[in-house]
Amino acid sequence: MKRKQFRFEDLDIWQFAIELGDSLFDIADALEVKRLYRFAEQLRGAFPIIFVKAQVQYRQKNSINF
Repeated sequence: MKRKQFRFEDLDIWQFAIELGDSLFDIADALEVKRLYRFAEQLRGAFPIIFVKAQVQYRQKNSINF
């Protein structure tokens, strides 16, 4: 019997994060229309960093320490 391989993309939190990222990028696009270029760029730059940090913390909490 073959076990289904775990995919983190199936996690609800992962899907929420992707939707959040899409929303933040939409906000950044709207900011550019208002000529708030620097704030838009900061928003686009911050999200991937936050996302990666959350992934690292999740993995650390769920890893087994030997």
